[in-house]
Amino acid sequence: MLRVFLLGLIFLFTGCTVSNPFVNKYHFTPQISVDSIIPNLNLSEPVSNMASKLCSYTSGRTVVVTDFVDLETLKPGKSGLLLSELLKSKLSEICNAKVVQVEFSKYFTIGQNGFRVLSRNIHELKEVNQPVTIAVIGTYNLSQNRLYLFSHVLNIHTGVVYKMVDEEISYKVEGFTIFQ
Repeated sequence: MLRVFLLGLIFLFTGCTVSNPFVNKYHFTPQISVDSIIPNLNLSEPVSNMASKLCSYTSGRTVVVTDFVDLETLKPGKSGLLLSELLKSKLSEICNAKVVQVEFSKYFTIGQNGFRVLSRNIHELKEVNQPVTIAVIGTYNLSQNRLYLFSHVLNIHTGVVYKMVDEEISYKVEGFTIFQ
């Protein structure tokens, strides 16, 4: 009787260690936030590429660069602030653009109907010492294993989009490690 019991125990523990081909067919990773992934990606080259593509509209001009907003939440978060700072730096460095540091969040918003100016008083928008007619609007979307970045160059008076560019960054998450 003791032998049968011990033999059963051995089969039980052996069965637990044998690999089943149907187990772990799909590898699920823990949910990692957008603000944990984006700052850990190497974004210098993709953002430089975006800036280079925008130079024909921003070179030597005074521009406003808004915070990048997440296409799902329409809010910038930490990642949106990081992306906009990178783009400001690259526009200044590569295109020799004069980037005006202005807090426009109380005037601009992006909603279901797109980009909106929240003030009817054009003088509130012109309180910058240098004439600004060009804005660079940035958005991003993080999907499984890809970060999509979008930038639009538009005339802030007419709303006409002069240029739209995008970049795609691939990455992989394994556990809590991000590979690019």
